[in-house]
Amino acid sequence: VETCPARIFVQGQATETPSLRFETHCISCGHCVAIYPHNAISHSAYPPGTVQPVDSAILPGPDAMMEALRLRRSVRVFSNRPVEKELLEKLVEALGLAPSAHNLRTTEYLVIQNPDTLKMLSERVVAHFTKVARQLANPVFRSLYGLLYTKSEVESAMQLLPDLELLEPVAREGYDPILRGAPCLIVAHDKPNVNFPESNAVLAIHNATLAAQAFGLGSFQVGYLVGACARDKSVRGLLPLPPGHRVYAALALGHPKRQFKKWLQRRAPK
Repeated sequence: VETCPARIFVQGQATETPSLRFETHCISCGHCVAIYPHNAISHSAYPPGTVQPVDSAILPGPDAMMEALRLRRSVRVFSNRPVEKELLEKLVEALGLAPSAHNLRTTEYLVIQNPDTLKMLSERVVAHFTKVARQLANPVFRSLYGLLYTKSEVESAMQLLPDLELLEPVAREGYDPILRGAPCLIVAHDKPNVNFPESNAVLAIHNATLAAQAFGLGSFQVGYLVGACARDKSVRGLLPLPPGHRVYAALALGHPKRQFKKWLQRRAPK
């Protein structure tokens, strides 16, 4: 009764068996099934075999969890070794374990490993932001940006201008400034009219980030790709997205070429 977030269970006296109300408001979170120790509650969304007891013996303790979080870094140097299928399957499971607004779980994913596709994506993103950089450097085009976007968006883009101007020269030297040669890319996408699609996608991708570290993989979130997909059909068109879907987060990953042996004290959060 206390745990149900939709307040579907009601109970008069503590000795009474709870009853149900507003069952159509159930979001199938499974709290009722997971909290009760004796399997007295069944739920149509969780048939037999889908509810498992927690193995407390293998859960990380507070110190292990905090050390893993301290060690986590965005990795951008990868070996040529492909990511094994069994690891990708575990990462996909980790994506599905992330929280989702109202438990709608509508986020979908693309797992891309084809080198030609990855190369083409990177080249298109570089071309997109090279064009943006030239426009931002031009006072006339910059004033037009002020009509199309908010002041804060334009200011943010101007802060990035030095980095955007470097993308094309670096790419000409044979270096991939977008995916950094990662052999695998996970793209999270959804319809824009669901509850908090961007938050859902970023939470899921961060789940995969932490899982990847546990499996010995390195990863980083690819903001350039997400930004280019939002504004450039030529980039978006390389991805087999369902009609109406938008890209909200992306994770490049692979086996790291180097291993970090130390963690650094971060700036204290305000």
